[in-house]
Amino acid sequence: MTKNPPKFDVTQYKMSTRKQWDTAAEAWHRWSPLLSKWLGPATETMLDMCDIKEGSRVLDVAAGAGEQTLAVARRIGEKGHVLATDFSPNILKFAAHEAELAGLNNIATQIQDGEKLADLVVDPFDAVISRVGLIYFPDQQKALAGMKHQLRDEGKMGAMVYSTADRNPFFSIPISIIRLYVDELIYPHHYRVSQVRSASVIQKLWNPLFYRLASKISILKPSMHLCVFHRQQNVYSLNRNLSVHYIK
Repeated sequence: MTKNPPKFDVTQYKMSTRKQWDTAAEAWHRWSPLLSKWLGPATETMLDMCDIKEGSRVLDVAAGAGEQTLAVARRIGEKGHVLATDFSPNILKFAAHEAELAGLNNIATQIQDGEKLADLVVDPFDAVISRVGLIYFPDQQKALAGMKHQLRDEGKMGAMVYSTADRNPFFSIPISIIRLYVDELIYPHHYRVSQVRSASVIQKLWNPLFYRLASKISILKPSMHLCVFHRQQNVYSLNRNLSVHYIK
């Protein structure tokens, strides 16, 4: 008899995800130089496609530690403004700290659920961006609708998302290795990995697993898709009417 997979609990998912990012914030921040190397060129292309320039007002959704936020701030200059939002308070502190260290006064941060952007009471933005953030939203259409809501009439929204597994060995190789030590992978809405054999087994296998992952990841980088749509476009036709630029 086939067991039905557990029902996806949105509230529990968001609570656990926030806790994970709060815990991992410092480590993720330390990865900023590597993330810049991996994602920097694609990020600059996204900013170009969104016409982000001196004086622009930009909303950065799921900004994390803010490496791309700082790139926006340098591009828009003193007359521009970028609001970095994330639902993890801990990781957003690093974005604010790095802005202060860089002497960038055109950055503000705000704790905000990416699916509740319509609740923001702010002036419209010239552009809304999200770098590798959409995968964390259970209701992506609600998140996209909120992004659209915050755009001015001629504004643009740009998102960077991971490419497919066949084009993305950065993730597919580590996952293939992890699968060797996992009985079952459950991806409700492609978010969760669960059902590991036991803590003791994972502990015994951790060191060889880690070194196998590290040896592979060190020579790879993520493959990305860039997606841009205009304020006038219907969010629900996102998959059909996009300017898509594939980044190898």
